[in-house]
Amino acid sequence: MNLLVDEALRFSSIRHGGQFRKGSSIPFLSHPFSVAMLLESDHQAPVVVAAGLLHDVIEDTKTDPQEILSKFGSDVHRLVLAVSEKNRDESWEQRKRLALQQVKSLQFDEVALLVSMLTHFIEDEWLQESAPLCQTAYELREIVARETSDEAEISCF
Repeated sequence: MNLLVDEALRFSSIRHGGQFRKGSSIPFLSHPFSVAMLLESDHQAPVVVAAGLLHDVIEDTKTDPQEILSKFGSDVHRLVLAVSEKNRDESWEQRKRLALQQVKSLQFDEVALLVSMLTHFIEDEWLQESAPLCQTAYELREIVARETSDEAEISCF
């Protein structure tokens, strides 16, 4: 994994630690992680993928924008600011409308990030995938924790 993306994943994980998606027990990090995976699969640059992981830290944690600048550089900072919502007092629908209206003034990498955030993340698909992923992660953790593993068990992964 790219060092910048790796550090962004760590930072986002720590800052969003203990947060959950609204009305669910799904860890909040699932959304920025999904956005980053979409950006990665779209072959976006590491700075865009890192910004995908960090895009909610200013809005939803006590992270100061200057901290993003100092830890991740000016490109990631610019991207995160470009997609951060300015007016959290508006309804969710109104905030998304405003985000779409700003597309004309955004740079290409900012548009790629915004589009991944707004249109490609489908909550139902993530919910369908999350249980098997969690089960696999749990099983792998259990296997690694043991001193010996069965070859048949290892081959199924």
